[in-house]
Amino acid sequence: SVDRQADATRAEERAARAIDCDRENALALATYGHIRSFAFCDIDTGSIYLERARDACPNSAIAWMLSSMTSIYFGDTDAALSFAMHAKRLSPLDPNLFYVYHCISLAHYCQGDYEEAVRWAKRSEAENKYFTSNLRGLIASLVATEQMNEANLVAERLMQIQPTFNLKNYRANLPICDEELRDKIYRELRSAGIPD
Repeated sequence: SVDRQADATRAEERAARAIDCDRENALALATYGHIRSFAFCDIDTGSIYLERARDACPNSAIAWMLSSMTSIYFGDTDAALSFAMHAKRLSPLDPNLFYVYHCISLAHYCQGDYEEAVRWAKRSEAENKYFTSNLRGLIASLVATEQMNEANLVAERLMQIQPTFNLKNYRANLPICDEELRDKIYRELRSAGIPD
């Protein structure tokens, strides 16, 4: 995004308009909740809308998947794993399975189970090798498990896919609430060669 704030505001406005059209539409509710959590670091509002999405349609894999990511942001990794696994059971052949696997990987990473984080990140990568958020999680997990050669290779691939990526912007926009965890991710990405 050239203007992240403007894009986030437009996305929020459009999701809000979708809710105005149908206040019980799980996709609209989940999208709005995720935008509030991810783009505005408003975890409280995001969580409310994601819960409404799950209530509106308990069979919405997307609502459970996005709820998983917001749970990671505020540090409830048990809920994140539960939500992601539920999304996987609801839609085992979902085209967004790479995102579900990414949520599972990040939850394990946040719990300190780096081997499991690597395993699930590699499953996500097998589904979508261009999903840069997962590549960043995979790099951090590989560094945490002292697999530096592979971490460096994945970092090179990330920079080929996203050549303007830098840690300053990433860290400023990372919605994870735990400052120590944010610092840890920053250090691990940096040690693998991602530029400041």
